[in-house]
Amino acid sequence: MAFQPVPNTVQCDAIFMLFGQIIENVYHVFVPDGVDAPTIQDCADVIGHWVEDTYLDNLSSNLTFLRVEAKNLSIADGGEAVYLAAPGTVGGSADASEPGNVAFCVSLKTAESGRSHRGRKYISGLAVSQRVGNAVLPAYGAALADSLNTLLTVLEGVAKALVIVSRIQDGITLVTAAVTPVTSAVAVDFNIDSQRRRLNGRGT
Repeated sequence: MAFQPVPNTVQCDAIFMLFGQIIENVYHVFVPDGVDAPTIQDCADVIGHWVEDTYLDNLSSNLTFLRVEAKNLSIADGGEAVYLAAPGTVGGSADASEPGNVAFCVSLKTAESGRSHRGRKYISGLAVSQRVGNAVLPAYGAALADSLNTLLTVLEGVAKALVIVSRIQDGITLVTAAVTPVTSAVAVDFNIDSQRRRLNGRGT
């Protein structure tokens, strides 16, 4: 596939380890003033600090945060940067984690309708005490969604935005990908989901 630019956008991959398996969550950060080398590093740093200061709070200490890998999507072979977590940066809950494939889905909402304008984040490292049957406790699910809402606020404070990247619309591959700002993160329900590729030997 030919290179498809995503204007003024940096992709940030937050990378974790859980029970010997790599787990990743991808965030797309829009930078209105354009992307250069310092901006790429800044995006990696902002996501890294948010993971450490907020995202990990409710997750099991079995989950280890490793790094954030950031890349400029505006141009072909865009620049890259890395934020390295300190060794032993783990979740804030002393509870054991659910298996890696057990995840909680947070929905990312925008002001636009349609599948091209919404997203989801699957959170692993869930504390076992916060699950009953096939669902997490409502207060726990709400706290996980709130951690994503904190990211929206953090990015806004540094003149950036979390966005949904749409590469295909109405079945047609766009020449230039479209971006839509995320307005809120919501727990649509409290049921757990399964991410089979996060089991050992199934994913990266």
